[in-house]
This record gives sequence, structure tokens and C-alpha cells, in this order.
Amino acid sequence: MSTHNNRHLYQPLVLKGFSAPDADIEALERRLIEKPSDWEARFQLLGYYSRLQHTNAAATKKLAAITIWLIDNMPDCGLIEHWGCIDAEIDQASYDESKRHWLAQIEASNDSLRVIGCAAAYFSRQDKNLAETLYHRAIELEPASSDWSRELALLLSLGAPDRALDALNAMRDAVSKEPELNRQYYMLDTLAKLAFVAGNFDEASEAALKCLSLAFTFGQNWNDGNAVHNSNSILGRVALKSGNIEAAKKHLALAGASPGSPQLNSFGPDMELAEELFAAGETESVVAYLEALKKFWSSGCKSGDLARGIDQIRRGEVPNFAYRFADYGCEGGADCDHE
Repeated sequence: MSTHNNRHLYQPLVLKGFSAPDADIEALERRLIEKPSDWEARFQLLGYYSRLQHTNAAATKKLAAITIWLIDNMPDCGLIEHWGCIDAEIDQASYDESKRHWLAQIEASNDSLRVIGCAAAYFSRQDKNLAETLYHRAIELEPASSDWSRELALLLSLGAPDRALDALNAMRDAVSKEPELNRQYYMLDTLAKLAFVAGNFDEASEAALKCLSLAFTFGQNWNDGNAVHNSNSILGRVALKSGNIEAAKKHLALAGASPGSPQLNSFGPDMELAEELFAAGETESVVAYLEALKKFWSSGCKSGDLARGIDQIRRGEVPNFAYRFADYGCEGGADCDHE
């Protein structure tokens, strides 16, 4: 069983491989032939072939070989589930083989929580039933930990609407198990959203208000911008449910006043509240909100996306809030940062 679980040591190698020129790859391949345990070369190749698997069948096979070796030898490295996921729609046989190796590794590891967690994350995209089973197994093995209930909640939140209450119950369980207030803080905006989706509006408001009360109380914390934006968004949506448009507009403005966060800056904010207020005819409030987002979500093409959405609203058109106004006709370039 591997004890190579230092993801922060390996991640830079994967990123280096992801952007490596083709000319570097032959030498890395030779290193693996000479020494299969050369994990520095292997992680670079993991990044390189992960980038190519959707456009190159040979790269998919290379990725599968690297991934299966890592499952067998370093299953707890913390990177296979992010970079080594073989797309079953591209190569079903290789995906099935990776699944067989994961299940064998779980059995051989004597219920190692680290291995179970990595395997569950690997399957969370393509076999949610298996991932759910694995997270429940982790909860059985470590019932006092909040981590596995939180991961289960996040998995279930991606499922069908009829799993909304299951996702909420799992997140409630996670928050109730977590003794540290600063760690609860990272879960409360998600708890608020899950409660809203499940139709528990009082619980959604309570969780959002608690999250806001903790913002900026733990020193400089990366989650503060999320707390401000996401909690106000939920409070605004709850206000709309009760017909209080003025309160919803106030919360939209407060959400736009977020200082940003790693998540908001990279992927942009969810815009359900803005979309709902737009549908209610509150276009000026929505435009002001989108203008406010430019302070943390304005690099590269994202700036163009925001400007596109604002222009569409002012022309009386209906913008695509769900895709954050992205122009998928973009041909990329040095400053392109579309997902």
C-alpha cells in the first residue's frame, strides 16, 4: 500500500506536464521504461496525456496505462481522481479496467479511508452510485468525521432533484459533526443552498445568516468572498419566494459587493438571483450587479462575457445567465480563460 499521499508535492509536476511541449515527452517516456517507479516523470506524463485524451485516441491509451499504474502503486496520491479520470464515452474498455483495479485496490487496502475517498472522488463523475456507496462505507468506518458526510452531500447535490433532501441531510450531518467553527464556516453557504433547493426556506435563511455572521472573523480567509456572495444570493432568493422584491434587490447588491474569492474569480458566481430578478423586470438592479462583478471577475474573456450580458440586457434581449454569457465562438488566445 502506498504512503505517497502528498498531493502538494506531486501537483506542480502534473501542471508542468500539462503545459509541456511535445518535444519533452519522448524523454519522459524513456525514463518510465527504464524506471517505472519514476513518479516525477509519471506525474508529468499524467498531466500531458490528461490534456489530450479528448482529442487523441493514442493519448487516451497512454493516460489509461499511467492511471492504472498509479491506482496499483500510489492510489492515495490525491491526483488520480482529478487528472487520471478516463472518460468512458471515449474508451469504455480502459474505464472498465480502471474500475476493476480500483475495486481490487480497495479490497487490498483493508478499508483504507484514504483509498476509499480517492476512489469515490474518481467515480463521482461517471458512476455516482458507486461513489455514493464508497462514501457511505467511509462514514461507517469513521462516523465522527465531518469530511465524508460533506463529500457525500456534494455528490448528491449533483444528482436528480429527488435527491435534494438526501443531499441536505448529508450536509446537515457534516455540519453537526464538525466541532471547529471555522470548518463549519466552509460548509454553511452550501447548507443554505441545499436547504433552499429542498424547499426548506427558513433553514436556508438561518444557515445563510450564520455564514454571513462568521465572514471576516477568521483573519484573512479565502472563503469570505464566497460567504458574502453566496449567502446574500440565498437570502435574496428566499425574499423573492415571499414576494419581497425590494429585499431581494438589496441582497443582490450585497452579493455584488463581495470582494471575490479563488472560486468566484476563476469560475464566476452563480447567477440564479440575478436571473430571477431579471425575469421580474428588475433590469437596472441586475445590470448594477453585473457591473460590480467586474472587480473580481474581469480577466481575459470573462470581461467580454460580462460586457456581452450587460449589452444584451440593455438591448432588451434575454441573456444566458446559466452559462454566464460565455461566447463559445471564442477562438482563444493568450488572454483567453474560458473553462
